[in-house]
Amino acid sequence: RWFTHFYVVSVLWNGFLLICLFRAEFLGESLPSWIQKMQHALGRDSQSKGMGNEHFSALLVLLLLWLHSCRRLAECLWTSVFSNGVIHIVQYCFGLGYYIAVGSTVLCQVPTNVRNGKKLSVQICWYHIIGVMMYIWASLHQHRCLAILANLRKSRSGKI
Repeated sequence: RWFTHFYVVSVLWNGFLLICLFRAEFLGESLPSWIQKMQHALGRDSQSKGMGNEHFSALLVLLLLWLHSCRRLAECLWTSVFSNGVIHIVQYCFGLGYYIAVGSTVLCQVPTNVRNGKKLSVQICWYHIIGVMMYIWASLHQHRCLAILANLRKSRSGKI
């Protein structure tokens, strides 16, 4: 039940970051200044040069992270069977912080000045294809395991 909160935050935050990066990469817009400041605080040099592969890799990772969060949110809402247990406030805050930090650190792989109006060079490499294939396999496997565990908590009639 508490994980639902984590995935709602992740879908909203990482979806926002994905939109910002998409707009910066494909529409030539700048990342918002507060995101640039956040990147600087996390150690990203605003003038560092990145290759087109890094830009595409970061965009792909943010997309897969967002899809993962959407899938996990859907599983929390419609598949998982939760107990009435509670979570410690420190664990809860850590969980929320984790899903905010993970997308933010991915975004740090892209220079804050993203393109400066230059043409985007998207080069799909072999490791992008392998990564997406691994993501699909792992997602299917994780969903199957979750469904098995959820069914173990139900009686034959489907009651918890």
